[in-house]
Amino acid sequence: MPGIRLPAQATRALLIAVALLPGRHAAAQERRISLGEAIAAALANNGDLRVAREEVGIAGDQVDVERSAYDPVLFGRVFAGRDVLPGSATAFPSKDRQLGGEAGVSGQLPTGLDYSVSLGLTSQRHDDPFGTVYDPAYLSRLDLSLTQPLLRGAWGSGNRQAIVVVALRKQQSDALLRAQLEQTVSLVQVAYWNLVRARQERDARDASLQLAREQLEESRRLVKLGAVSRLDEVEAGAGVSRRLQELHSATADVTEAEGLLLELLQIRIGERGWKSDDVLVPTDSAEVVPVRESIEHHLALARKNRPDLLAARRLTGAETAALELAANRKRPGLDLVARAGLAGLAGELADNYATAGINDPMGLDPPFFTDPDLDGGVPDSLANLVSRNFYSLYLGLRIELPLRNQEAEARYSIQRHQLEKARAAQRSVQARIENDVRTSLRRLASNASIVAAADQAVTQTERLLDGTRKRFHNDDSTSFDVLRVLDELTRSKIEAARARAQTERLLDGTRKRFHNDDSTSFDVLRVLDELTRSKIEAARARARYQVALSRLEVANGTLLDRMGISVRSLQHR
Repeated sequence: MPGIRLPAQATRALLIAVALLPGRHAAAQERRISLGEAIAAALANNGDLRVAREEVGIAGDQVDVERSAYDPVLFGRVFAGRDVLPGSATAFPSKDRQLGGEAGVSGQLPTGLDYSVSLGLTSQRHDDPFGTVYDPAYLSRLDLSLTQPLLRGAWGSGNRQAIVVVALRKQQSDALLRAQLEQTVSLVQVAYWNLVRARQERDARDASLQLAREQLEESRRLVKLGAVSRLDEVEAGAGVSRRLQELHSATADVTEAEGLLLELLQIRIGERGWKSDDVLVPTDSAEVVPVRESIEHHLALARKNRPDLLAARRLTGAETAALELAANRKRPGLDLVARAGLAGLAGELADNYATAGINDPMGLDPPFFTDPDLDGGVPDSLANLVSRNFYSLYLGLRIELPLRNQEAEARYSIQRHQLEKARAAQRSVQARIENDVRTSLRRLASNASIVAAADQAVTQTERLLDGTRKRFHNDDSTSFDVLRVLDELTRSKIEAARARAQTERLLDGTRKRFHNDDSTSFDVLRVLDELTRSKIEAARARARYQVALSRLEVANGTLLDRMGISVRSLQHR
């Protein structure tokens, strides 16, 4: 049959393209990275984790805000005053000057009790000829005030529940941070194994291209010897072109996989020696680790460890406590009010119309004498204070009954709906978790079987390729080329009408060679395709297994524990 030659320009273009294959230039700097290093980089740089960590900090500060309501307050005041009053129809003009200060402690207890303790001292000079007794006068006071709610805002349900609510929300934030941490680690694992898979696929395509080039050279040698026809050389050249295109596609896939991993790591150029032209080279290999525990075991782990389920439980608890708080605020106000005080007075008896005849046996009838303990200055006033001779007591009840309590009723109704939402969300999360565990276990078992089958397919196809190449060199007849070309014809009919005619001519020539007992390289290239596909499927199966294993550990909540990662270590970064 007449021979078919490759155009010279096409041949040169093919050789130049092969020489300039991606991955063979030395410009890019390879950066080897393990899975642990990738996870550590993501934990140090990932912005989503930083946001979740700040949310935990905000929740902790909110707990401190609620607890601060029970912090005692130290208060004090100093004052000075002067009043010059005109006379009136019933009083003479007067002057009043005051200088004093007061200090004390006030606050609230978790029972709702408001308390205040204060100590004050005042110096007063009053110029009124008919109203002043002591000038100057020194008044000291020690006062205690207590107000205890009995209904609204009373005891634990009215006060401590507010702290319970924010504390549970803090625990919810902790669990959500752990969930975000697990999700980030899992995504890094998926991206890492996807990069491993993409590079292995590229390596398989590269190896296939090298074998195709060797087949092209062997076909040319045999054509020169007259052992095979020019059609074998055309077949081999077409195989090289096709594999070159597949290698370019695989290289693009590696670039995409590397970009996804870098997006999760979020490392800026220049940090820790990272350069813009660094190429990530994974160092870990995907190994199959058998998982034999029962589904009940993994379900029990999930119910205990899943952070999203823990977060849902904490949210339900917080909404329950908030409902109790809202119910308390619907109650009427009933407060027990108690006040007690001690007073101490000392001063100098004024010499005016108001005191005329006092302390004089002949001055008043009957005579009047002041208490000598009241004569003196500030020390005497304080001594009279602690003597407890002068005191005041007060005890009473204060009631407040809103005629229409719409706001409290509405807030209670809103909170009741919030609690039902939290309970529904918790049920949904628990059902989803159980489904995740079941699906992850089944997916893991299926992927393990696929890995075993893929490894066996690679071994068998390598043996088939070796035997096929030997038959090509020994010029043995086989029907494999006819069946493979039939497959190529079917594929070509689907892809393009123009390729259909060329493939039919190729099929016709191949059938003639088969009947004439001619050897062909077509069967070698087809088996090479089968080997490449088997290697790719094996790489994909192993990557999928690692991804499935990661998802199982996320499903049962053991991913972080297995890797020794804790939320506390993240918060200290």
